[in-house]
Amino acid sequence: MKNLTDTFGELRRLIDSNDPFMNRGHKIRKRREGSHEIPEWTKSDETVQQVLLASFPKWKVRQWHRNGAARWVRVIHLYYRMNMTQGQVAEEMDLSLKVVNHILARMNKVATGLSANGRPRRPRGRKPDVRIEDSSGRVVSFDELINAKQFAG
Repeated sequence: MKNLTDTFGELRRLIDSNDPFMNRGHKIRKRREGSHEIPEWTKSDETVQQVLLASFPKWKVRQWHRNGAARWVRVIHLYYRMNMTQGQVAEEMDLSLKVVNHILARMNKVATGLSANGRPRRPRGRKPDVRIEDSSGRVVSFDELINAKQFAG
């Protein structure tokens, strides 16, 4: 193994003192930190979990929901908790800056109660029963209403 003096001598033969690498190009810089606002919902694991469940409700059964939720958790950790810039997050996750920006925008929409595309959330699942009352004020079921119409017409 060569000693340090031999290695330095070889380097000096290739790079002189006028080379930009030696006089202005090579500097140790401190890591840049983001100066973005950190929302309150990102500081608590419970609220982060609520946002993730609102956006990825079927994460237990759908692989793409799991992948999306995992990506959002990683972005939340790097961008909001580690205070990295969007560019650093993109580089760390091997994504484009546009994708990271898009993820952050969607997360913030969901956190404010909207759906990921910015529209108000609509309820999922079975529609509530409709209450129909007859002239006496008695609640009539949907089956009774259908049977009454069949006999009437």
